[in-house]
Amino acid sequence: MKQSYRSLFPKLAVEQLDETQFYNIILELLQYEKDVHFRENEAVIFAGSLGLKPFHKPVYSGDEIEQKLCEAFKINNRFDRNCIEYLAQQGYLDRWNEGKDIPEILEFDGKLQPIFDFGESLFERVYVESPQDTDLDGKRDLIAVYIRRPKETLKGMKVPAFYIANPYMLGGDDDSYVTHKVDVDLPELEPTDVSYEDIRFVPEEKEIPPEREPKALSETSPFPAEDIELEAIDSWHQYFVSRGYAAVFAGGIGTRGSDGIRSTGSVDETISTVAVIEWLCGKRRAYTNKTDCIEIRADWCTGKVAMNGKSYLGTLCVAAAATGIDGLKTIIPEAFITNWYNYYRCNGVTAPALDWQGDDADLLADYCLSRRFDAEDYAKIKDVYEPHLKQMLIDEDRVTGNYNRFWDERNYLNNADKIKCSVFGIQGLNDWNVKPQHAYLLWQELQKNNVPCKLLLHQGDHIYINNLAGIDFNSMLNRWMAYWLYDIDNGVMESIPNVLVENNLDCTQWDGDSSWPFAASRAHLFGVTEDGGFGPVSKTELERRPAVRKTVTDDISLTGFDRQGENYPLWRDSMCLEPECEKAFRIAYTSRVLEHRVRINGETKVRFRASINAGAGILSAMLVDYGSLCRYSTEQRIIKEKGVVWGRNTDMKDLVYFVREKQPSPYRVITRGCMSAKNRRNIYSIDEVKPGTEYTFEFTMVPMDYTLEIGHQLGLIIYGADAEVTQRPLTAREITVDENSIQIEIPIVEA
Repeated sequence: MKQSYRSLFPKLAVEQLDETQFYNIILELLQYEKDVHFRENEAVIFAGSLGLKPFHKPVYSGDEIEQKLCEAFKINNRFDRNCIEYLAQQGYLDRWNEGKDIPEILEFDGKLQPIFDFGESLFERVYVESPQDTDLDGKRDLIAVYIRRPKETLKGMKVPAFYIANPYMLGGDDDSYVTHKVDVDLPELEPTDVSYEDIRFVPEEKEIPPEREPKALSETSPFPAEDIELEAIDSWHQYFVSRGYAAVFAGGIGTRGSDGIRSTGSVDETISTVAVIEWLCGKRRAYTNKTDCIEIRADWCTGKVAMNGKSYLGTLCVAAAATGIDGLKTIIPEAFITNWYNYYRCNGVTAPALDWQGDDADLLADYCLSRRFDAEDYAKIKDVYEPHLKQMLIDEDRVTGNYNRFWDERNYLNNADKIKCSVFGIQGLNDWNVKPQHAYLLWQELQKNNVPCKLLLHQGDHIYINNLAGIDFNSMLNRWMAYWLYDIDNGVMESIPNVLVENNLDCTQWDGDSSWPFAASRAHLFGVTEDGGFGPVSKTELERRPAVRKTVTDDISLTGFDRQGENYPLWRDSMCLEPECEKAFRIAYTSRVLEHRVRINGETKVRFRASINAGAGILSAMLVDYGSLCRYSTEQRIIKEKGVVWGRNTDMKDLVYFVREKQPSPYRVITRGCMSAKNRRNIYSIDEVKPGTEYTFEFTMVPMDYTLEIGHQLGLIIYGADAEVTQRPLTAREITVDENSIQIEIPIVEA
């Protein structure tokens, strides 16, 4: 028999109750005070003003009490907190598990309630044995894993696991992080004829040492939390621990306390990530320490696992899912990489994240090798690790920038058809670290393979959004997790649109659609119009026009850019402002003034013919929104300090929202893209670039959702090297573009 909610409150656990008395009790639970906020005899009227709907009958029966109590649970209390959530956090619902041999979760309205005290949760450290030996010491790598689980699991309660694979959590080596030079000339390379089969990654069979033999079995492995600093872990896991999940953290191979070495995005890193899931599902061993072979099992786990995390953490979610591992029921990756080549390269150009010029895979591997912080431990692996790191530098191939076997190993999209778990992806549309193209490309694969999935696109940059105002993200993910890990039929798949997008003109507005691009998005062909502007054209019209050639001088110094000072805003202004003016380092076009809003939604494709007066070159393009407006920025303002409470005895976070610019800005870069002239056929072969010979160049810009306001203009800029993104050649060159060959396919949402 289902336990009634009114049984949790002695004053309501009666067969009948006078209506006025009932609402006096309800208002008390909603944190309103009699004679302060309402009069006793006006309780029914006051309850009605809050959105409650009394029966207006003298006496309520037991079932009616239950019904109206549940209605009150769903509304916000005086502190603007969900009523039942607040009551649970304050301990009002502790009676839920009284008298039960095995504690249970409390589910209400399709969500799990925070009835478990995070402050009393058990903190453990175990060492999962991974089926690999990356440091070549003759023993399988042991992975340090840290666990927070409700104390109720000591009484036989089994819970799912909320797993975060975080290479940063035990620190990073800032001292060793020195970026590669980007102010270098482009090499003129000999042509190659490489096929994909030539560079396709095929995992090699490796001999691995035998498993350890357990000598004893332990039930727990308690570890004092204060003994270790777990960095770069968002406190969001506390939200789930207080609701009946275990939080599981692992840095992976090469991090402090673990064995092995790091290799940024490799199969080896995926194996160590998956090993933890296998242990949680009872398919792999773990030990209480690294020497005594005392086995410990995850008997408290139901065998159902979710993964979450942002950036590298979210990337490892995708890597694990792409193995098809059993037990992984859902992933919630945020700002995640799906193909490491697309993170560090772009169409043959070294093009890492904005603000991270000169970064590359070898540097990230070295940064995350926190084993280095233990000098004695690092000495054991130094002779293996340092040649490995040098080989990474060779294999990532900064010289050509081409896709190769190294990058193919790190392309999780190759195995997207193996993904069996559901996916709830989160991506910032203004994230130029992990760009939206990663989410876009994964979304296409998930749709192709009929994987249950949702995608949320916000207006922030490289951030977590669990404290963002304007969307009840935590409630949404609570339902998602309850559905996939507790099998609660709460209608979450139907109630959340497949794609949910925060509008750039109004951050209080979230637009839903079935797909990305939106179902109503259509490719519109733009080019240079007869009057020299930028607007809709037809291929037929372009083909009959004679060539009109304009020359771009690819010389960053002409923009005023300071290679030492790296004054990126000045470079951006030089490139974008005054589109009507001739500037040697770019060609620019603008549309007519818009008479209605235009929404770009999807991937913009660029095509034009051009020649270069050298044997190598970079070609870039931007779409720009021109028009004076106080646009939303990625800056966050606090609405309410400590306005987000995860659960009982948990951390609190400030509630924030995005703010508009204080002064109107004249433009905003919508999206951009680039390519190397040598990669006209594909990203793994080199084509000859003959000086003065005209070629057709094609590439895509970063997928986007962006709405231009009435009265604005859409601009196109074509230029050479991008000071913020690409190499910055020292030698100037000239790029001559046939402007009548310019074809830009822009995905526009049709009304």
